Amino acid sequence: MTSNNKGKDCLKEHYMKKIKRIAILSENKKYKQFLQYKIAMKHSFYGNVCLLIEYETTKPEYGIYFGCKCDTWLEASTCGNTLKENIWDAYKKAVYTNIQVEMEDVFLPHCEDTSEEKLFWLFWIRLEEHLNVVDALKRLSILVDIFKKNNFNQVSKDELANPE
Repeated sequence: MTSNNKGKDCLKEHYMKKIKRIAILSENKKYKQFLQYKIAMKHSFYGNVCLLIEYETTKPEYGIYFGCKCDTWLEASTCGNTLKENIWDAYKKAVYTNIQVEMEDVFLPHCEDTSEEKLFWLFWIRLEEHLNVVDALKRLSILVDIFKKNNFNQVSKDELANPE
């Protein structure tokens, strides 16, 4: 085993222990390498969104991350940027009260093609290493509240046209 594979295996073991603490975690039915906790929401204008905590077992270097996946039409729309900025402003006030943080410092870049899913990451945030999965759930809960204040309604995954 090469040292690179050894390091990846170590990372994978570390994050698997961390993510498995979410008892309500589910495996993505279509993409088995993803372990997820997902909350489905819907808006009359923006459409479907999934707020989720996710870990990709094949890319342990990504760590655990959480964020929002949206319908792909928002990716090319200025509406998507407006929504992201509104969510970020409220999230920043709720989470980063004592430090100056910019969106670019926290949001991971959109670097994964999820077009097959007909969804894209509006934003995703890597879980800081000193935080645990309970902290991730708390931060996801903050996002749910922020989305609700922006007129999104929580729905069952079955109600969405594309729940994956």
